[in-house]
Amino acid sequence: FSEDGFVALLDDAIALLKRGGLHESTIASYQMLLPIYARRGDYAQQRECYADLAEQCDHVLAAAAHNESLRQFSKYYRVAFVGARFGELDGAEFVYKESSYTRVMDVTERLKKQFASIDVELLDNSIKARETIDPARAYVQVVALEPHLDAAECAERPTTFEQNFNLSRFSYDTPFTKRADGKSHGDISEQWKRKTVLHSEAAFPHLRKRLRVVHTETSDVSPIQCAIELLLRKARTLKAFSGARCAQQVGPGALRAALREHARARARARPRSQAQRQ
Repeated sequence: FSEDGFVALLDDAIALLKRGGLHESTIASYQMLLPIYARRGDYAQQRECYADLAEQCDHVLAAAAHNESLRQFSKYYRVAFVGARFGELDGAEFVYKESSYTRVMDVTERLKKQFASIDVELLDNSIKARETIDPARAYVQVVALEPHLDAAECAERPTTFEQNFNLSRFSYDTPFTKRADGKSHGDISEQWKRKTVLHSEAAFPHLRKRLRVVHTETSDVSPIQCAIELLLRKARTLKAFSGARCAQQVGPGALRAALREHARARARARPRSQAQRQ
């Protein structure tokens, strides 16, 4: 290992970070590279670095000026292994880091191919799912996750990049009702959800693309709080799509889809029945 080797590694890292659209990390990498060129008196390399730094800063400023929430970051999935056929993996949970265009279906299909020799079955994300499993068989459960930040952390991380970097807590919701038939979905007045917060063994990004879950917290959210969270989420989505610059960036199709989903959520609330209860 030498200084030249370190410079070569930084050059490779910068190229990959730029390709991934991680402009802030690219800028931080240049800040480690520039002192070396300055000490060497290599002004040609410094000029190239500063020129690219200016371009990366322009990308950050442009994202903030248009709509930072539209930037694409990695997606995260919880993968649980259930069944004696998995051996040491039985009962283990992991957080998988995937590219921004990876879907739940893509992860499940990859896992089924990876464990094709033991005939893996998919386990749905419901409260009663594990009550019907056969311990002798092999199941995987894949759930999409969201980065979990409390109000204080959001205040400390004002930008979308900061809210998607150095992550070790993730959450997902499981809908359920307290009806006798055990259905997961019901009227807005009886729709509960269980919020699960997962703590990974280290923070992402990491050298490994999956990290083991070391701690889990669960809490039940009441129907009224579920309705409030739904409205707030839809309002944030519409706000993100508002504005002339943003509308041009996302296109009319995405805006129509957001409006349609917002109207559908309101329709599911059955406003007439809610008014009658009043």
